[in-house]
Amino acid sequence: NSNTLKNLFRACILMGLTTYIMGSSRFGSMSEHMISHYLDMFKKRSNTTTHGEQIALAVYSMIKLQSIFFKNNKNPFLYYKKNEEKIIEKFFGKKNPSYFINVYKRKKLSEKQIIKINKKLKLNWKELKIQFYNISLLNSLLLNILKQNKISYKKFGFSKKLYEEAILNSKYLRDRFTILDVADLAKILKKNLKEIII
Repeated sequence: NSNTLKNLFRACILMGLTTYIMGSSRFGSMSEHMISHYLDMFKKRSNTTTHGEQIALAVYSMIKLQSIFFKNNKNPFLYYKKNEEKIIEKFFGKKNPSYFINVYKRKKLSEKQIIKINKKLKLNWKELKIQFYNISLLNSLLLNILKQNKISYKKFGFSKKLYEEAILNSKYLRDRFTILDVADLAKILKKNLKEIII
């Protein structure tokens, strides 16, 4: 409808202006785009889904993930993660794993950084929740649009296993710190896959 088109054009214009000001689209190419790139790397050759379709699929999952992250009154606690090189080698073994290991090292948090973040989360949790719920109406509208269009991994020809792997492992593709990294370090990503997958 006309409102949907207006919102689409408004988003495109804002994205274009911000990209021009920042000199990069990096800020707008986060978790959803990494999920899409992972799907592109491992999907069947016969699968012809577009980047936009994959983004729509990932948007649904990331909105659900953000809602889970902010649903508790008590702040989440991030944990330092070890042995991630083994995970990267397992899934990217045939695609130059050393490259992805080096990429991930550029954003990997140290134990000291995680301690600082946990302190900030505890101190500012109520305010962060308020800020999130201020945009929750927009999130609800987006979810409704995606549901109306029956967006799902099955519709786009992906197996459940591949889409789960994309959510769990796409954070290793780029040095961009996103909700995927935060949720993984807070140990809420893997255990909530059923809720965030459509």
